[in-house]
Amino acid sequence: NPELLAGKYDKSAASSDLESTENELLPQISAYASLNKQYDPQPGIVDQSNVNTVGIRASLSLYQGGVIRSRIRQAKHEVFYQDSRYQESLQRIKQSVLSDLETYKSSKMLSKRRRDEIIATEKALEGVKEEVELGQRSLLDVLDADEELIEAKISLVNAQSNEILNQFSLAKTLGLLCADGVRETFKKL
Repeated sequence: NPELLAGKYDKSAASSDLESTENELLPQISAYASLNKQYDPQPGIVDQSNVNTVGIRASLSLYQGGVIRSRIRQAKHEVFYQDSRYQESLQRIKQSVLSDLETYKSSKMLSKRRRDEIIATEKALEGVKEEVELGQRSLLDVLDADEELIEAKISLVNAQSNEILNQFSLAKTLGLLCADGVRETFKKL
């Protein structure tokens, strides 16, 4: 899910910020080197002059008025905040997935029931037509049975439409609505 990915990156950024702030308390060590070569620095006296410098510089902050420790506390608070936001998002998405899955399953079952209803209605229509031929029913009964069949087919189309919408809602919640995910979904349809 894109929301979970964003939360994960926010959490990682906050942890990295905390680590870099904590590193400000550590001693800072740097190395340096230089080479200075001059030709004829003092004409007639010195033909050439070389100055080589190599060294290590270390610095340690003894007192900074609590600024760094305050920033560390703030960074720890941000890490905790981002972690709690991530956990809330995770719980909300889990609940959405379960809800969308149940809705999808029920719409799929409804589509199956509507198909069974069409089969039953078609058989009933055939029976009514046979009874009309035998004179036991009127033409109005055939029209009523035909209307029931049309209504059953309309209900099937509505149920299939809801099933597809619920399938896409579930895919959206799972984060599958990227180009590859949509292509795979249409292959399955």
